[in-house]
Amino acid sequence: MRLSIFLSTIFLSTILTCLNAQNDISSFKEGDFVLVKLEGGSEVRGKVVAIKSEFIVLESNTLGQLTLRYSNILDVSLSNKEFFHETNSDQFDNPLSNKNFISETAFGLKKGEKLFQNVMLGGQGFTYGITDNFNLGGGIEFFSLVQQQAPIVFISPKYIFHNESRKINFGIGTNLILAPEGSRTTFAGTIYGLATFGNRDENITVGLGYAFYAGESTESPVIQIGGMTRLSRKIMIVADHVLISDHHNSEFGGTWTIRFISSKFSIDVGAAIQYSAGAIPVFGGSLKF
Repeated sequence: MRLSIFLSTIFLSTILTCLNAQNDISSFKEGDFVLVKLEGGSEVRGKVVAIKSEFIVLESNTLGQLTLRYSNILDVSLSNKEFFHETNSDQFDNPLSNKNFISETAFGLKKGEKLFQNVMLGGQGFTYGITDNFNLGGGIEFFSLVQQQAPIVFISPKYIFHNESRKINFGIGTNLILAPEGSRTTFAGTIYGLATFGNRDENITVGLGYAFYAGESTESPVIQIGGMTRLSRKIMIVADHVLISDHHNSEFGGTWTIRFISSKFSIDVGAAIQYSAGAIPVFGGSLKF
């Protein structure tokens, strides 16, 4: 039963992506700053000057006015206005916009994109863009080996309702965890919905979900609050927090990290803070390919 639901989700996401593909360019407007990916792998940044039935006209800082036919365009997304004005032709997009430090955002990988992420050396994750709207992640952690226990395995599908010409995106997903405990395996995880306000460089994400463990779920929702801001071409600040509460007490904590980025790599360095207890250093990295 679970397998049929999973396969149906993939099928539905593929159909929705195809139906929405024709609306990607028409949803933008004159004056938007965009990144256009062309056949052959080249990219063009510019301000939308005109949108016609068969082509779009951009004003580029370095190339002047360009006319791009839709048949040669693979993808169009909003670009940060501040970075558009930089003359450095080596400008690149945020490679890890789909995640804060740990939690998800309502951005995703494009179809065919792949992402490897490492957290504190012991946590390994991999995400694949099955479609522009549906990402499938999974991974394993090796911290349990220190306690002579089998490692925990997880799978994380996410569906994104996105329209990057607007300033809000929505997502739903789940984290399914298999945790071996002696001779038995415990099934746990979370199911969530979230909204991200802003673009891939400057955004705030608010999420709501429920956690479950061994057949029981939390009585109160888990609240996620996170965001990121790009300070310069290669440096970002990322916040990733959750609020967990029950009838007796509440716990609020998360991470603050500095993210160093290139076109394919990212490195996070910062602190995990439980505001009622203290903080410990954290680090991680990712590779997009």
